Amino acid sequence: AGPLLVGPGLAEAVAVSSTTIDLAEGTTAGSDTVVLKFATMQAAQAAFGSQEYQAVIDLRLNATIPKIAFIVETLE
Repeated sequence: AGPLLVGPGLAEAVAVSSTTIDLAEGTTAGSDTVVLKFATMQAAQAAFGSQEYQAVIDLRLNATIPKIAFIVETLE
């Protein structure tokens, strides 16, 4: 099995932290943060909606707190 989200033609990992990030406001909700950059919003939606990712999503959800992912457009 190959990469599901990061790699050639997929996303680029732009930030990875295994420690709680310092939020300027609010309270932290987990200890691991990963920021991925996709070429387009459609590419991100396709990756997260792919059969391959959906087949393993329960593994990620069971291993992470909070159990959320955001897809947002950049201001470029």
